[in-house]
Formats: sequence, structure tokens, C-alpha cells
Amino acid sequence: TVLPVPPLSVRLAIVMQGSARNQDDLTHKLADIVKINNQLRRNEQNGAAAHVIAEDVKLLQFHVATMVDNELPGLPR
Repeated sequence: TVLPVPPLSVRLAIVMQGSARNQDDLTHKLADIVKINNQLRRNEQNGAAAHVIAEDVKLLQFHVATMVDNELPGLPR
């Protein structure tokens, strides 16, 4: 499955007080997706238990769903 990633020009950094900068929420959510996807791949390659893989899949689904719509009914807050 391929997940389109918006270019950096769409995900502009947020300017904090002074000259400090921080990434926007979308960039943070994309980082969460990449992180759990890498964890899932490692666990699959290392032969992790089925319940561990299932938890990784659920967490990946959660991050993708909340990237699209953070106010979906039934999602934990």
C-alpha cells in the first residue's frame, strides 16, 4: 500500500516565539506512521508473536485514520 505524502511546501514549519521553529501536526503524524511501519516490518522479519504484529497493525491503522480525520467516532482521545 502506498500513502501519498504532501510536499514540504504544504507542511510548513510553525514559527514559535523568537526564531524557534517546530514542525506542523501533519509532519508529526507522518513521522508516527513511518515509525510504527518500520516497527511492524522489523517485528514481521524477526518472527514476533502474532499478537505483537496485530497490535502494530492496529496502531498503524490508528495513525493513518487520525491523519485523515482526527475526529472519527469510536477512536480513543
